[in-house]
Amino acid sequence: MKAEGNWKRKGFQILLYVSLGLVFFFLMIGHVKPKTYENLHVGDEAPERITSPKIVLDQEATERAREKAAREVLPEYTLNNSITENQKKNLDVIFEKVKEINSDTSLRQSDRIKAIKEAIPYQLTDESYRTLATLPVETIFTMQYVTKYIVEEIMKQGVKDSSADLNAARERVNEQLVTVELASSARKVTQELARLSIVPNISFDAEKTQAKKEEARAAVEDIYIYENDVIVNYKEPITSEHLRKMKLVGLMDSNQMEPYLGLALFVVMLLAMVWFYTHQAKSSVVANNLQLLMYFVILALELVLLKIFTLGKSLGYAGVGYLAPVAFGSIMIAMLLGTRLAYFSSILFALISGILFNEDRNQIFEIDFVLVSFIGAVVGAYVVAGAHTRSKILRAGIFVSLTNMAVMAMLFLLNNHGGTWKEILLLFAFGAASGILSGVFTLGFMPFFEAAFGILSPVKLIELSNPNQPLLRKLLLEAPGTYHHSVMVANLSEAACEAVGANGLLARVGSYYHDIGKTKRPSFFIENQMGIDNPHDSITPQLSKSIITAHPYDGVKMLKEYKMPKAIIDIAEQHHGTSLLKYFYHKALKENDQVKEEDFRYPGPKPQFKEVAIVGICDSVEAAVRSMNKPTLEQIEALVRKIIKDKLDDGQLDECDLTLKELDVIYHVIIETLKGTFHSRIEYPTDAEMGVKEA
Repeated sequence: MKAEGNWKRKGFQILLYVSLGLVFFFLMIGHVKPKTYENLHVGDEAPERITSPKIVLDQEATERAREKAAREVLPEYTLNNSITENQKKNLDVIFEKVKEINSDTSLRQSDRIKAIKEAIPYQLTDESYRTLATLPVETIFTMQYVTKYIVEEIMKQGVKDSSADLNAARERVNEQLVTVELASSARKVTQELARLSIVPNISFDAEKTQAKKEEARAAVEDIYIYENDVIVNYKEPITSEHLRKMKLVGLMDSNQMEPYLGLALFVVMLLAMVWFYTHQAKSSVVANNLQLLMYFVILALELVLLKIFTLGKSLGYAGVGYLAPVAFGSIMIAMLLGTRLAYFSSILFALISGILFNEDRNQIFEIDFVLVSFIGAVVGAYVVAGAHTRSKILRAGIFVSLTNMAVMAMLFLLNNHGGTWKEILLLFAFGAASGILSGVFTLGFMPFFEAAFGILSPVKLIELSNPNQPLLRKLLLEAPGTYHHSVMVANLSEAACEAVGANGLLARVGSYYHDIGKTKRPSFFIENQMGIDNPHDSITPQLSKSIITAHPYDGVKMLKEYKMPKAIIDIAEQHHGTSLLKYFYHKALKENDQVKEEDFRYPGPKPQFKEVAIVGICDSVEAAVRSMNKPTLEQIEALVRKIIKDKLDDGQLDECDLTLKELDVIYHVIIETLKGTFHSRIEYPTDAEMGVKEA
């Protein structure tokens, strides 16, 4: 089974190497392709920014541009004012007839309506006819004036012979009626007559339109493809037009495979360097596939970021390689996997950036970018080594910025570079920004790597140890005795962990949170019973057991609600393991000798890693020692040794990888740490009486 596991691990590593190699190859392929592009087809993505090597008159593009200019000429129309005047006269006739009909008092209402219908050439609504038949002459006169005015105002702007334009013109009648003072019924009739009176009054002028098109054609100058003009940008989909232009300037003549083979060999060499170095240096990534995956993800992410910054080349920014955050990868690796691996990785990043940002196609590497990238990345990894605060990451970015500018200044002086002060200052600004961006990217990506790979970086642990964290403030305010107890456990745990090579900072922070569940019922835990009666004296041992054993799992629930890291949650859940609550077990035995021991144990699980086992030991030690009245050193030594032995005999340390030698080291470190002043605490009964009372 072990051999099978090794094969699976190696198979997974091979898959990772192959995947990383493919990522490297395909992200760099656009930077080693030859200058001829015969292998490109419509729909392909441009492997790089392709420019013209010479000046050529593009006759086809010129003709297309002229035709396009002619097509874009808007049609010319002629306004016929006589139509507008005719519509106004029609309105005069209509309103005069209506006034005449309404003035005839001999006509009945129905006869008036009939006469009005015959007098108006438009089809109105029945309500409008009835309204017109009842209006006085003065109102009709006002309507006549308003209707003619509206029709004239709208039609003098021109109404085209299209349903859309005609409808739009008629819709403007409502806008004109807003300020008119008419009764609603009269207003409605005016609206109808005005809308029906608006008709098209402009017509298409073919002669003028053609003349405008000829002028537009003549205004288009000959189109040339000039030297260094961009034909297609990087990663832009190739079209038939791109291929036509490349053929016109002579870029579709031949195809070479040698650069592809060279790049493949280069990638294989990079992967071989990674393999040889990690095995020679006995890096942790060799035996830990998760760490190897994380390392390769950082390498790939760095390459993707560099690739994104190469877009600046396609935009014409010279020296954009100095802006790329090459040190980001080295800083990340130093923070998560170790400084030595970060130093080695700086070589990879420098070589890759030398290819990606090469601006001279006559050579494969841009040595200036290689040097600036390598030295900056090494400095970033060195400065950030052992960083416990985010400010130190930003400080590393600043050091990288200063280093970049120093190396660039050296290269400028050695190579006697020309250029204006503006260009030089821009390049130096790129170098300075590179370091800052490296620090910013590290701060941005660090939480994602911590979450995805279950890593608690020193920076994250330091953040969690801040007393202003909501849960720690809750612990301090609601259970101050437990808070002080947790701080003491943290001191013991950190010292013990560091002595056996475990993560002391993790143990310290885990200790701060290990008893957070006690805030749910703080008064039931003895360290918080200041000046109050012990509530356990008035309840059954079984109920007391339920309350006490609930605190790790109450803590787990709270920690999950606050989205705390898994390692911190594990410490809260596992620090008591399946240990026995001796005090309440013996108390229950006095009441009922049939009580089972397993009913008074924590449900577990037992500690699964060193840090949680050490926190559990220190938790028991601190609680027991503080319950002693003026203890002597001999008493403390005997008590600590007994607690460790009891946990060992009870099987609480069976599932973690602590050795007997390490337990002996832990014992001596705890004794040394406890040499000091102890605050008085109620002494627990002895095992002979009823066992040690858990806190």
